[in-house]
Amino acid sequence: MLSTQSTLYAAVQGLVNVDITLKFDVAATVGDDSIELRGGDSRAVVRTDTRLTPGSKVTSPDRIGEVIPESMIGHYTLGGGVLNVADSLRLVSKAVKAPAPRLHVIDDGAGGLNGNAMAADYVGAGVVSPRPANLIVQLPGDRGIVKQKINVNQDGDTMTIFDKAAYAAREAHAIISASPKIHSLASVLFDNAAGAKYLNPTGGLPRAATARLLAQADHVVLNFNEVGALAGSFGLRVDGTMEDDPGAASIAAQWLRELKQKELAGRSSAIVTMGGEGVVAVDWKHQQMHYLMLQIDPDAAKPTIKGTGDYFLASYVYSMEMWASHDHLKEPVLSAAHRATRLTCGWLGIPNDAIYIRTVVL
Repeated sequence: MLSTQSTLYAAVQGLVNVDITLKFDVAATVGDDSIELRGGDSRAVVRTDTRLTPGSKVTSPDRIGEVIPESMIGHYTLGGGVLNVADSLRLVSKAVKAPAPRLHVIDDGAGGLNGNAMAADYVGAGVVSPRPANLIVQLPGDRGIVKQKINVNQDGDTMTIFDKAAYAAREAHAIISASPKIHSLASVLFDNAAGAKYLNPTGGLPRAATARLLAQADHVVLNFNEVGALAGSFGLRVDGTMEDDPGAASIAAQWLRELKQKELAGRSSAIVTMGGEGVVAVDWKHQQMHYLMLQIDPDAAKPTIKGTGDYFLASYVYSMEMWASHDHLKEPVLSAAHRATRLTCGWLGIPNDAIYIRTVVL
């Protein structure tokens, strides 16, 4: 049995990409289906599937890292939910004064990573080529992100990589598939898992592949927009409700009930985060469904930032594996979700005494 004095061993799978930030003097002109970049004597055009607007994300068919001249690039940053979740697991363990977790990060992207920047065992799947890049474009009021379209092939030593992934799955206490892009790799992990299987499906896989992983996952963690998109993709009625609309928690709960009937909402629990509104937590084993209505002192409130969802996922995994799943609690999922919510608020810089969580039965 694990405890807060034990070391959590987690296998975390997802896509590691490269975020490209332009130099400050590079001018971007946005068109309906492209972005023109000019800096000094250099010019580049990045095609897009739709017009980029402040705060939006669009997709490009181009190999972004090859289209943009080196002279325009300010810096590269490794990114992706898988790295955020892995890093958050370490931050959570530090926050609760527990031993640092042992992490095996399994990268959907091409090739392994050089070095050991996050003290993790990186494995490259070798099935996405080249490594996808996100272009960060500063626009009036907010930034926009151009994401490179992912093309899957079978280059690289995939058998060796899949063998390593299978080994990690058999050894780990928790297997976390964070926005997976390679279904076959996620399947190897879930098929060989000795521990609990966590899934954050964000629409990066075909519907049939997503359905298979959802049926296998023990725990499914999504935000409100993601569960709405998931519900719509499987034929449920979605009416455009937003997470801060009245009754949004009840709507999320109904989506989960209907998805569960189709075996598409996890075996043990389903969690829906709703930003500053709170969390919907469903315990399928104990047939419990709750809304954790979050109230924060206005003077202490903080905006959610990039990576908040990944930190919550890590907090929920840690709380379940190191505490709530030890059969000593009557409401383990509710307790883990409550603890993960407070940990996430603390990570955002909100004092514990400024947080009030009202629990509502749905």
